[in-house]
Amino acid sequence: MTTVYIYPKMLSGKQAKNSTGPNWLGFGHKNLSTQLADKLRQYVAANSHHAINVAVADGSESPEALLRSDDGLVLISPYLRGQFAITSLNIIYLSEAEYLLRQLPRIYRRIDQLDQSLGG
Repeated sequence: MTTVYIYPKMLSGKQAKNSTGPNWLGFGHKNLSTQLADKLRQYVAANSHHAINVAVADGSESPEALLRSDDGLVLISPYLRGQFAITSLNIIYLSEAEYLLRQLPRIYRRIDQLDQSLGG
């Protein structure tokens, strides 16, 4: 089992700004990172990637620390660009369109590749 972590706009466990948007019913608000996680969980389930879990990181660990304990992926909010000096194939800076759920093909391809590397 491996994990795809979504690293939201949080630093050291404190939320810097609450990024929200309408939920799938079109009313109320749900954290954008949670919406993205829900969308990726649906993709993982629909494509039978049983060895992949999707979680929203709480910001208490660095993206590198998340990968030390799990050889998965870390998807970093576009609003944190420039906050980290990270170069790793398993750490992806999301575009704003990806974070806002408008364009996810690149992320879906990386999840498919991760599943293949796990023998799925």
